[in-house]
Amino acid sequence: MMFFVRFALRFSFFSHVIVSFFLYLFNNIFVLSFFKKGLFHKLRQFLFAFLELIRYIFFSKNLPILITYDFAVSPPTYGDFLLVIFLCRFFRLHQRDVYLFVPNCSSISFLDEFKSFSLSLGIDIEFIEDSCRLSSLLDSLSIFRLFDWSPFTSVNPSKHYFNFFNLLLAISSKNLIQSLLIRPFNFPDFKPPFSSYIALHCRYTSISNPLFFTEKKRNTDQVTFLKTVRALSKLYSSKPIVILTSIDGFKYFSSVVREHNLSNVYFADSAGNYFSAVPYVIFSHSYFQLNGGGIGTVAWFSDVPYFICVKAMANEVPLNFFHLSSWSRRDQINRQILINYEFFSFLKFFAPTTH
Repeated sequence: MMFFVRFALRFSFFSHVIVSFFLYLFNNIFVLSFFKKGLFHKLRQFLFAFLELIRYIFFSKNLPILITYDFAVSPPTYGDFLLVIFLCRFFRLHQRDVYLFVPNCSSISFLDEFKSFSLSLGIDIEFIEDSCRLSSLLDSLSIFRLFDWSPFTSVNPSKHYFNFFNLLLAISSKNLIQSLLIRPFNFPDFKPPFSSYIALHCRYTSISNPLFFTEKKRNTDQVTFLKTVRALSKLYSSKPIVILTSIDGFKYFSSVVREHNLSNVYFADSAGNYFSAVPYVIFSHSYFQLNGGGIGTVAWFSDVPYFICVKAMANEVPLNFFHLSSWSRRDQINRQILINYEFFSFLKFFAPTTH
C-alpha cells in the first residue's frame, strides 16, 4: 500500500487528495475499527461531548464551574493540561467562577508552573488539591460540575474536554474566540530572537531517558529532521528556523546541524522548559510540527499559522479533514497522517503563506 501511496502522490493535486482521502478512511475506519474500535469510539466521544454541551446550555445558568483533572487516570502531560487551562479561561471570560479539582497531583512537578502561567494570563482559577476542600465547597455552593452525569464519563472526564470545548467554541462569537487566544502582548518581557522566524518543534528522547520506550515512537530521527529543515528552508528561504526541543533533543539535533553544516538553523533558549518555549511559538511567523508533543497545544490557542501532523488522535474528533478545531483558520492545519511522507506532500500545497 505504501508503494501505491508514494507513486500516486507524485502526480496531480487531484490524485494527491484522492489518495489522502483513502489514507484517512483506512486510518480512521478500517484500521481503528478493527484494532481500536475507532469509528464507534469517535462517535461515542462526539455524542458525549454533544450531550454535555446541551446540559451546559440549559442547566449551568450562571453557576460556578467545577472541572476535574485526576492525574491518577488523566495524562500527566503539558499539552493535555494546557487545554484544561484554556477551558477555564473560556469560563472566566463568561464571568464564571472556576474551580479546578486536581486530585492525585502530589507527584506532578509542573502544577505550580501552570498556576503561575494561569495568573500571568489573568486566568483566576482556584486549584483544589484535596477531597476535603472539595466536599466543603460542594456543601456551601451550588456548582455546575462538568461531565458529572454518567459513570462512563465521570471516571475520567478529561478525555472528553477537547471535544466539548471544540463544540463550545463552534457556537461562540468571533470576538470571544479572539479574546481567548494568547498573543505577543501577553509576554512583555520576551525578546524574540529574530523579527520574523519559523518555529519547528522536534521531539527527541534519548535511550538513557526512563521514558524512552514509551516516547521513542514520537522521536524525530536524523533523516526526518534533515528533510523537514530543508523543506522549510526552501519554502521560507529568507527566514531563520528556530528549533524547539527538549534537552535531549538539543544535544542530538545540534550535533546533526553541525555535522551537516545547516545554515540559518538556530535553537530556542528554552531546552527542557515548556513555558519558556511558549513565547517562541507565539512570536513566530509560522509553526510546524511532525508528530512532536504538547507544545502544539500552544499553537492551537494562538493567532500563528501552523501546520501540525500527528499519527494518533486518541479521543479528539477532528472538525474536518484538515482542521482539528472549530476555531482554527484556513492557515491553521492539524491533521492525522499514517506516514511521514504525507506531511511533506501536504506541505507543498497547504503550507501557510510565505510572505
